[in-house]
Amino acid sequence: MRACASLLHLPIAELADNISHLAKYLAPDGFFYCSFKYGTGEQNRDGRHFINMTEEKLIRVLEKTPLHIHKQWITHDLRVDHAGEQWLNVILCRKE
Repeated sequence: MRACASLLHLPIAELADNISHLAKYLAPDGFFYCSFKYGTGEQNRDGRHFINMTEEKLIRVLEKTPLHIHKQWITHDLRVDHAGEQWLNVILCRKE
């Protein structure tokens, strides 16, 4: 399952519930990829809501879900008009 740069538009208060809901659709050994803009806080930009995420913040969110981090990495935004922005990329899997 993939949620590439889509969950970052949810309010942080709704993130754990939405991840838990999506986790119900994973196969028993399935993986879930998601990505967030790297950083802290929430913001509205051009009429769109964004949550930023750090490794520590994501761990706190996932404590309320049936998933845990399998792998994570940070990448740089390749769009010219977003130079300097980073992304937290995460592969999640079901807690055993």
